[in-house]
Formats: sequence, C-alpha cells, structure tokens
Amino acid sequence: MSARYDELMAMKNFGQAYAYTDRDVMLYAYGIGMGADPMAETELAFVNEATYTARPLKVVPTFASVAAWGAGPGEMNLNRLLVVDGERDITFHRPLPVAAKITADSTVLDVFDKGKDKGVVIRHQTVLRDETGAEL
Repeated sequence: MSARYDELMAMKNFGQAYAYTDRDVMLYAYGIGMGADPMAETELAFVNEATYTARPLKVVPTFASVAAWGAGPGEMNLNRLLVVDGERDITFHRPLPVAAKITADSTVLDVFDKGKDKGVVIRHQTVLRDETGAEL
C-alpha cells in the first residue's frame, strides 16, 4: 500500500468550475420530497418562489452535497463495485445562494490501510467557494 499511499495523499484538484440556478435548487428540493404538501408553508419556500405574497426562495442545506457533483481530488482508480460512502460532514460558512457560479477545491486528507484484504479508508475534502473566493 505504501506506493499507493503516496500517490493518493498527493491528490489535489483546485479551481473546478461549477454553476447552478434557481431551477436546480427547486428540482433538488422536489426530488427529496419538499413541496409534497401544498399547504406546508415551511416547505413551499424551497420549491416555489412565485406566490401571492412575496417569499424569497430558500436553498435546502443538503444541496451543498450535489452543487458541485463530480468534484473530487482526481481519479483514484478504485474498484467502484467495492466502494462504500461511509460518512459525510458539511460545514456551512453562510447560507447557499439561490443561484451561483462556484469553484470546488478538493484534496485528500488521510489514507488509512485497514490491512490485507480489508480495504482502505480515504478521507477527502471539497471546499466550495463563491465568485469572490469566500467559502460557502
């Protein structure tokens, strides 16, 4: 594993460009079940910005996990049939804008070899930034 360890730890990919619109935000909200009850005022703000009374569109916080879909530190050459997504953490620095052009910076943080025929744990991080470079 030592040769692969050095290769994986060196993986970095900065400045990956992505963009999303209010339509993407609303479709994501619909996709996770928001707006199923048209009388639930708390959900309608995530799926419909056009109402009789003015209400700004909101972004479901978990949209951050798909806003830069495909962003990563690079091709790790893993057998995708054996990959398990073990955990995700999201740190928010500010609310996500309804529409934005963003960049994603990805790096490998840690690589843990669990032993012969046990697999490897790879921790990586992706930081989303707005057009000014501020972390989202």
